[in-house]
Amino acid sequence: MYETIFAGSPSNRGLSLNFLTDDDIERIHEASMSVLQRCGVYVEEAEARKHFADAGAWVDEKEEIVRLPQGLVEHCVKTTPATFHATGRIKESDRTLGGNRINFTNFGEGINMVDIDTGKVRPSTKQDVKDVAKVVDACEHYGVYERAINPTDIAAPVAPLHNFEGSVLNTSKHHLIGPVTTLNAQAMIDCAAAIQGGYDKLKKRPLLSFTLSPISPLKLVDHVTKIARLAGKYGVPCNFINMAMAGGTTPVQLAGTMVCHNAELLAAVCYTQIMNEGAPLIYGTSTTGMDLRKANACVGTPELALIGASHAQLAKFYKFPCLCAGG
Repeated sequence: MYETIFAGSPSNRGLSLNFLTDDDIERIHEASMSVLQRCGVYVEEAEARKHFADAGAWVDEKEEIVRLPQGLVEHCVKTTPATFHATGRIKESDRTLGGNRINFTNFGEGINMVDIDTGKVRPSTKQDVKDVAKVVDACEHYGVYERAINPTDIAAPVAPLHNFEGSVLNTSKHHLIGPVTTLNAQAMIDCAAAIQGGYDKLKKRPLLSFTLSPISPLKLVDHVTKIARLAGKYGVPCNFINMAMAGGTTPVQLAGTMVCHNAELLAAVCYTQIMNEGAPLIYGTSTTGMDLRKANACVGTPELALIGASHAQLAKFYKFPCLCAGG
């Protein structure tokens, strides 16, 4: 197994990425608890609302709103494992995430490629999926593989499944992949079980995790809860990654965005733990600001860095493994 590097100890000297003080973290936590109790989250699926209600949440069926008592949220936080074992197709590719460990991954999902032969930009294909997976596999410091390229030459409804097939055969690393639909999710699980030698062996060594995104502001939509439930059935972890935009889908102030962002992720964490207590997960972010002139996400900006640093501190507060977009 690869020996993971560790972050240095926090220091009061020189440059620090500890953007939030301890008081800031407590205030964001308490504000998130208030949002979850008073405002609640919109949960689209009736079955998921029933699961929340059975666990002690307050459910408004007419408005499809679930309000989460602080005690329930904090219980679910405690039952979430502090480490995430990202198992690959072979043990040499295994990585452990969480604590003070640092890992890197590629990011996605690109829809264009600069052609290596012509130098021209063109739509990405399934062959590109395979080629990029081989490159990531060769990168020593990339601990896991995130779906990198979208195969635009495949019909959109099944493109995620082809994406998984193209990459899983070309890298031994753990996969973070968004199935989009339960049909694709089930097919990916079936493929992974065939690779591992059966569903029982897949539970012991799940070589993939499902990337799922709450929708800002404060929504858990149908496919998120359905796929999370399916993942729990087969022991497949979930990578919950928030993609809010400050000034667009969340408050323009970064503190307000962090509260909304955190509340959404905690709601997803709660559902996972309600359905399968002790299930591993990743608390992820690709949240950034919105360009108010063009209504685009501002990726690679100082705001993204500040949000990522704050997110990492919150993850450490909750003892969650986390993923942060680097720009």
